[in-house]
Amino acid sequence: MIEPIRPQQQRRAFSAAVDWARSARRNLVRWVTGDIPIALERWIENPASRATICGLPRESCAADDRIAWHWWKDAHAVSCQRTQPGQVLGWEPRSNGEYMLRQHHLDALAALVREESVKEWIGDISDVAGVSSSKSPLSEYDSLDAMIQARRPELVSAQDPACIYHLLTHNEVRILDIESRADFFSLHMWDGRVFLCNSGGSHHFAAARYLAAQFGVKIPLRGRIYRQWIDGAALSALRSAYSIYAVDSAPSVRNALHEALEAFRAPYLLHRLPNGLSARTIDEGGAYAVFLPRVHARSARVASAMAQAGFFDVGEHLNTLFRRQVRPGNWVVPIDRVVAL
Repeated sequence: MIEPIRPQQQRRAFSAAVDWARSARRNLVRWVTGDIPIALERWIENPASRATICGLPRESCAADDRIAWHWWKDAHAVSCQRTQPGQVLGWEPRSNGEYMLRQHHLDALAALVREESVKEWIGDISDVAGVSSSKSPLSEYDSLDAMIQARRPELVSAQDPACIYHLLTHNEVRILDIESRADFFSLHMWDGRVFLCNSGGSHHFAAARYLAAQFGVKIPLRGRIYRQWIDGAALSALRSAYSIYAVDSAPSVRNALHEALEAFRAPYLLHRLPNGLSARTIDEGGAYAVFLPRVHARSARVASAMAQAGFFDVGEHLNTLFRRQVRPGNWVVPIDRVVAL
């Protein structure tokens, strides 16, 4: 026996139908006028859609805590794997009504960061802000001085500056060995700090650096340095073609955005952002960049709405870093700090 529909159920069904009709009408009007649809508007207004961007890059003596923008060009869009420089996943509407996925190659992204190896960099031990490897948890300390005082205080308790010599002759402090190519220096010019990429001896090196400052001793260093910097022409080309905003990495956030953009028939590209920019690590999902083509009217309207809602502007952030970074031709020691946003 079929149970009759109760009046309360009828009222709920009628109310749902009316809401659907009103929503469909509003979306139809928005479609004709080019305004963003309701689903996309709700996504933009949802605070959970925004990536949690760090106010400042993490201040630590760990080389890996720098924001590696040179890594961005070959980051994979949806996994932790690497891909060809400049390749980005994108979706776009086709004339047959489909919303197609395809690979895009962005020359400007591939050329965004330039790098070079300089055979001989000369500086002082005080110019080195951190190291790349250590038995100690480098990320827990904002400086090498803090690290060595906490982890090996006995190494910095000497009262004789001659102890600096004994520290630097430790067999794992290889940067002073002219014959060795194991250790070298690294500089991201948007960050502004020199790091020693070492294969050992972090505690002895940090202790010698600490005592050199205490006793007012200069210790010259010489070695190969690898340096990277943001290319102004490539950045200008990238920003001219796309508005770029950071979004949260949660799959539910990205799926909701995709569905809303597909319904709006607005093309977009998606690419994982470098580790350190978001409060989440890469293992936790990090953050994503949404590239919205400026030449497409609907994508431009989405970008305008995201800007008004306060989404983090990746292109503007990169432009700020570019203006503040140390220029290759004007590189002097000590290097001015440009780490602050």
